[in-house]
Parts: sequence; C-alpha cells; structure tokens
Amino acid sequence: MTSRAPQNLVPVILLVLAPFLVGCPGSLTTVPNVAGMAQDAASAAIIGADLVVGTVTHAYSTTVAAGSVISQTPSGGSSAAPGTAVLLTLSQGPPPVAVPDVTGQSLSSAQLVVAGANLAVGEIIRQFSVTVTAGSVISQDPAAGANVPPGTAVNLIVSKGPPGEGEGTGSVWVEAAEHAGWSSRVTTTAVFDGKLWVLGGNGPTENGWKVSNDVWWSSDGATWIQAAEHAGWSPRITTAAVFDNRLWVLGGANGNVLSAKTAFFNDVWWSLDGVTWTQATGQAGWSARGTAAVVFDGKLWVLGGLSQGLATSNDVWWSSDGALWTQATEHAEWSARGAPSVVFDDKLWILGGMGSGGSSFKNDVWWSPDGATWTRATADADWPARAGHTTAAFDNRLWILGGMAGSGISTTRNDVWWSLDGTAWTRAAMNASWSARWFHAAAAFDNRLWVLGGTGTLSGSTADNDVWHTADN
Repeated sequence: MTSRAPQNLVPVILLVLAPFLVGCPGSLTTVPNVAGMAQDAASAAIIGADLVVGTVTHAYSTTVAAGSVISQTPSGGSSAAPGTAVLLTLSQGPPPVAVPDVTGQSLSSAQLVVAGANLAVGEIIRQFSVTVTAGSVISQDPAAGANVPPGTAVNLIVSKGPPGEGEGTGSVWVEAAEHAGWSSRVTTTAVFDGKLWVLGGNGPTENGWKVSNDVWWSSDGATWIQAAEHAGWSPRITTAAVFDNRLWVLGGANGNVLSAKTAFFNDVWWSLDGVTWTQATGQAGWSARGTAAVVFDGKLWVLGGLSQGLATSNDVWWSSDGALWTQATEHAEWSARGAPSVVFDDKLWILGGMGSGGSSFKNDVWWSPDGATWTRATADADWPARAGHTTAAFDNRLWILGGMAGSGISTTRNDVWWSLDGTAWTRAAMNASWSARWFHAAAAFDNRLWVLGGTGTLSGSTADNDVWHTADN
C-alpha cells in the first residue's frame, strides 16, 4: 500500500523555502523614487534596489535644480525585475536666455531691456566716444545674441561723449624707448607684418648729418632689431607704405629737404621682409621728390611733394604694381605743397603743409574719393598752419601731431589734434609728453598712436631717437 505525504505539509514547505526563492526568475523589486535627487544619490538608490542605471538624458527645467532628476522610467514605486535599467532625465537648469542688443540705447533703457530678458546688469564702465552719444551704450559683454543662463550679468560700456582737451586718447603719452636701437634721425615709419618699422633717415653724427638706408623693426616700440644695415635703395629720407603684402619705399631725398644742394629720387622699391629689396622702377612716372605716399582703393598713391630748390607740386599719381604709374590729376584743387597724406573714411586726405620755397605754411584740409576731384573740408583749421607734421587715422578720427608752425619766427610743436570730419578740430594736448619736433614719424599700431624720432630745431642741429605711444584708455 502506497503512502502519501500529508497535503497540509505543502504550504509549510513553500513557506520555509520562500526566502530562498527571492531573485529567482519571475520575482520583482520595488523601483525607488529618485525624482529630485542629485545624480549620484539617484544612482546609489537604484543600484541598492538591485536595479541598474540606464540611459541618462538631459532637459531644461525651471523647477528642478541642474544635475538633479526630473523624471525616471520605470516610475518610482512600481515593480520591476532585478537588473532592470532605470532611465533618468537630468535637469540642465532653466533654459538659456538670448542676450538682447542694447548698444546705442540710453543706459536707463538698456537696464530695463536687460532686466526684462531675465538677466542682470553687471559692471558699468564709462568711456569717451566720438561716435556714440553721451549716456548711450557703446558695447556690451556678453554680446547680443549669445545664449546664457538666466540671471547672467551683462556688462555695459557707456559713452561719456567726445573728449575735450586733456581728455581721452592723445592727451597722455608713454615713452616706450628713450633711445631706440636706431640712431637719432628724421625718419619714416610703417606698420608691416605686425611690427613697427623705421626706414632710413637723416641724422647728426660727429662729422655732420648723414643719411642712412638701414631698416629696423620692433614688436613693442622698445626693443629694436636691425633687418638691414644697408638696404638695396640708396641712403635717403624717404616715405614708406604697405601694399600687396610688401613693404615699399618711394622716392625721397639724400639729405635735408630744405637744402638747395639736396638731390631727390623717384625710384620705387619693395621687400617681403625688410632685408632683401627689389626695385620696381628706377624712374617712376612722377618726378623726383620727397612726397606723401598712401595705399587707397587697392593702389599705391603719391600726392604732391617737395623737390629740388624747394619746388612744390600738386599732382596726384597711382599705381597697381609700383612700376607703372598713372596720373590722376596734374593739378589738384589744393595748392602745390609738401604735405602728409592719410586715408580716412574711405577718402584720400591732404592736411596743411609747406608751399613753394618754404615760405608759407598751410592749415587747409582737403579730401577726395578718387584722387582726381578734391573737396575742401576747411580753409582754416583750428590748428596753426604748419609743415613737417604727421597725420594718422586712428580711433575713427583724423589726427595731426606736432610739426613746425607759427607766423614770423616759426617754432616746433608738440600739440595733438583730432577731427571726425576734417572740418571741426579738437585739441587733445597742447604740449604732449614728447618734446616739440618736426619731420618725425607717426603711425597707428597696436591700438595706439605712436611718435618716433624727428628734430626739434629749425636748423636741424639735433635729432631724436625716442619712441612714444598714447596711454591705454
């Protein structure tokens, strides 16, 4: 007779074995609720429930702190098999805000616009500006259109309007070199290959004045490197330009331009490095002279100048290669003179200068869109008539620096003037830190105005080799 186990023992056996059946196929665990937790804490809770962290995605949220869990799948409190992946969506914080454009707006308006965009107004800096009305925003940081977190500070630079005398750029000067590596001289400069260059010149020696054809460069105005002791072109006072990715030397004189014995040149040279020079032409279409040269409208230009016996001219020439020259006009509307030229506001400019025979100084200002037709901006600028001065285009302004000026007994100057239009002029400095001088060199370089060398006397008995630049605003 077969014996059977009592049926009432089965529940007892199952009850005894139940603890050992957890985790077997078909068993479930409770998914922890990790919403609102930081990622590390959420991961620890999920792993502690015998689950795994699945794919983590990110989304913006205005209610959940960045780095914390916005949602999960499966949801908290639900049941899942051990080893189930719990997918998490983490907060990136609030969505970014586009920075509004507040340039040109008044400060009060800009502040309202910034606050209305759920941003904060940061540092407010006031600067002189010749183009932005006083009280209006010149620039902003971050820039307009940038996407930033809400509450980000937007820093504003606000205009103080144009500077007056003794204020802003041109009023304060810093000496970069008391004695540069090159000798004291009347010279010319150019900005080429990210450097300041000094090319040739005329300066005093123990045996009298001597013209040179050495070439120097500097990346900071203080330390100077000699590129060439003797360039391919003959010693001279010359004019320089940067055109077609090359450094150019055009014409000039082999001594004091005021002396009747001085010889003049009309050859043209170029260099890729300031060391090796190539002659573009031995005799340009324009006559031998000391002249002004600029680059405008994709061409080299020569404007007027001084020649043998202090003769002057008012012809204008251009070239696309430095070899072949075309006359834009034989006689410009401005009177014959030796004067500096500059390119400003997409125009050619002639400012002041010395008339024929050296007997008359000028302070008229002229401009041209094409080199052929000229318009007078003013017949009598606010600065005294002068010659041997330098010009520059910098900070959206025309500049006049130093020179020989005055009526009767002329004197060298160290005044600095600027203009927005060539008509109305503002004096930035009556007496700049650099000594009064003429036939010096000037350039805009490294976001500063620079003055280099020159002579402080009418007779040219002394010369300078100091280098100065405007102070940073």
